[in-house]
Amino acid sequence: YFRTTGDEELAELRATYPYLYIVGDEIYDWHYNSNNAAKWDAVTAHDMYTRLLGVYGATHQALERLEELLDDGKTAANKVGVGLIPFCAPGYNDRGVREGHTGVPRYFEDDPLSKEGDFFRSMLRDVVVPKVDPLAEKMLMVVTFNEWHEDTQIEPTMGTAGTTDEDDSDTGDYYTEGDYYTDYGHLYLEILRQETRCFECNIDFNHDCIVNFKDYSILAEQWLQPPGLPSADIWPPITGDGIVDSNDLYILINAWLTSPPSQASGPVPFNGASYIDTNEDLSWSAASGVTSYDVYFGTNSPGEFRGNQVSNEYDPGTLEIAETYYWRIDTVNGYGKTTGEVWSFMTFLPPP
Repeated sequence: YFRTTGDEELAELRATYPYLYIVGDEIYDWHYNSNNAAKWDAVTAHDMYTRLLGVYGATHQALERLEELLDDGKTAANKVGVGLIPFCAPGYNDRGVREGHTGVPRYFEDDPLSKEGDFFRSMLRDVVVPKVDPLAEKMLMVVTFNEWHEDTQIEPTMGTAGTTDEDDSDTGDYYTEGDYYTDYGHLYLEILRQETRCFECNIDFNHDCIVNFKDYSILAEQWLQPPGLPSADIWPPITGDGIVDSNDLYILINAWLTSPPSQASGPVPFNGASYIDTNEDLSWSAASGVTSYDVYFGTNSPGEFRGNQVSNEYDPGTLEIAETYYWRIDTVNGYGKTTGEVWSFMTFLPPP
């Protein structure tokens, strides 16, 4: 929208609000021009349907093409010091508001064993997360996280209808187009949390939550060369010095086999328990790689922060009768923090 006009308006905006971080909705095709990126703080794309999902559907080929598009856009933007915000979407279906677009389900169409959420998880894990860019503050964009009318939302559902390919149209499948849809609950928020928990470590090049031979292989492929994608040029922070060399290897070696702690599990009382005694203590299974735990507890989810401790037990004191309590345990070590699931239980009801 600003390719041929709007430069004066953009300059006025920056002069009036100098601290604005302005992102250009720019990456619509391959062979992106660096000159178009230069006027923005970062670039991204809002439309994943026209060039990708609408052409290739929910397939592995779509992810391959997305990776090519992100690589091309990031290389062009970085040449002028601008970051890329990689983008993703769980699926697409706008038959409820318009015609002309083929729906894109939320599972792989080219894998008969694929299930709800697989397409989004693989898009994040294999393509988008490895492309997060320090020049763009390691942001990514979900396109679009709250647009229910196009079925790109990741906000939770509250129904219990299960999975179906039928709808309430006259034909029984006008809206679904024969694809299967599920009352998925918090699935997509959980996928997003799981697949982005290792953003904070530049040394974990592929963001799989551990620094190991996979990261070493990435560094070796770029040895004594300008960095590739993902970049192994990690020294000095944030953007490196333009070459992968012994300085970067030294940082990698010092972080070898480090990773964030595993997630807390095994809650006692178990999640969703009822008729719990008002003097009950909380406990959980000791997680691997943990040095301490952040404890959250209270009557509102996820609970109030109660402190950091080494023990995997917590005494909440005397609880109220017939009250629902929420709690969460975040595991901590020197590498980072892993956010836990929110658990709940209800104390016992007094006799009538």
